[in-house]
Amino acid sequence: MRELERLAPVELGRRLKAARNAARVTQDQAAERIGAVRTTIVAIERGDRRLSAEDLLGLCDLYQTSPGGLLRPDAIHVDLAVQLRRLPAVGADQDAVDVSRVLHTLAARYVELERKLGRPLEPAYPPVWRLARGQVQEQAEDAAMDLRGRLGIGHLPIPDLLGLIETELRIRLFIVPLPSSVSGAYAYHEALDACILVNANHALTRQAWTAAHELGHFQTDRRNGEVLLEQGGGEKGEGVADDHFAKLFAGAFLMPAAAVRARYRDLCEGQGKFSPRSLVYLARSFYVAPEAMARRLEQLRLFKKGTFDALRTSGFDGSAIRRILGDATVPSPPRFLPRYTLIAVEAYEQELISEGELAQMLRIGRIETREIVASLADLWEPLDEVRLAHG
Repeated sequence: MRELERLAPVELGRRLKAARNAARVTQDQAAERIGAVRTTIVAIERGDRRLSAEDLLGLCDLYQTSPGGLLRPDAIHVDLAVQLRRLPAVGADQDAVDVSRVLHTLAARYVELERKLGRPLEPAYPPVWRLARGQVQEQAEDAAMDLRGRLGIGHLPIPDLLGLIETELRIRLFIVPLPSSVSGAYAYHEALDACILVNANHALTRQAWTAAHELGHFQTDRRNGEVLLEQGGGEKGEGVADDHFAKLFAGAFLMPAAAVRARYRDLCEGQGKFSPRSLVYLARSFYVAPEAMARRLEQLRLFKKGTFDALRTSGFDGSAIRRILGDATVPSPPRFLPRYTLIAVEAYEQELISEGELAQMLRIGRIETREIVASLADLWEPLDEVRLAHG
C-alpha cells in the first residue's frame, strides 16, 4: 500500500486511535488481533512504530473501517468517542456504539466534501446557557424562550424545527435510518462543529422531539455529547441532570407555556370541556405527538398528573387518534431534506464520489439513492437552460 508509506506515522497513529475509540475496542483487544502486546499498539498510536499492511488490514477489520478511508490524505479523523459523555462502556450497548460511529463518519465526510466543493458551513451559535443549581424546570423554560427570542419566533408553533436548526443555527444535521432503539445523538468537535443526528425511521413528531432534546444539550454543553436511547437510556449514570434539563427544554421549546395555555383556554371555552379530540387537535397545532402534549399539560397543571396514563389505559392509542382525525386536514410536520444530502448529491453530480459512496453516505439503497438524485437534478441546471413559464 503506497498510501501507508506516504502517511506520516504520527498521523496514522492518531487516525488508528480515533478509529479504535469509535469502535470501543481496547488496546489489549487490538494487540490480540495482530498477535502483539499492548505496548506495540501504544507505540503505533504514538507514531513511534510503523505497522505492516497485513496488520493494518486486521485493525481496520476490527475497527469496522476501510483502509482506503483511513489512509485517504484529505480524510478527517477525530476522536469523537471521547466527546460522547454518555456512550456506554465497551460491549454495554452495541446500538449506541454503532450510532456514535455513524455520526463520526457522516460528520467527517460532510466536512471533507464541503472543502472540496468550497461550501463551508459557517456556524451561527447563540451563547451557551449556563445552568445554575436547582430550579431546573424554570431554567429550561427561560432557556427555551431565550432561544425562541433569538430566532425571532416568539410563541409561535414550529412546523419545521429541523430546518430551523440547520438554516438559522447552522448546526450539522443528519437524518438517516438508525436502529429503532436509538432516537438520535449530539456531538461536538472543533474539526466538525456541532452535530445532531436524528433517526429517519421515527415518526416526524418524534424526530422533532429528538432534535429539540439534543438542542437542549447543545444549549448548555457544547463540548460533551450523548447518544439518546429510545427507552430513556440517556438518562442513566453520568449527566443525569443535564439530560433532565434537555428533556424539559424540549417540551418548553416546542410547546411554549403561554401559547399552550391560551390555546387550551380557547378550546375549553369553545367546546365547554376539554376532550380527547381537543388533545389531538392541540397536539397537531404544535406539531407534537398527543402524548407529548398531554405530558406538557400535566407539567403546566392544566391536566392532573397521570391523565395521559389513564387515557392510554382506557384505549386512547394510535388507532383511536386516527379515528378522531378522520379526514380532518390538520397540519403535519413537513419532511426536511438536510443540507448534508444536498452536499452529497452535488459531490456525486461533480463526480467527486461514486453512486455507491453516495448511497453509503445517505445510508439508503441504490434505488432510493437514484430517486433522490433524479428529484434534485434540476438544482444544478444552469438558469439559462431552464424554461420559464410566462403568464
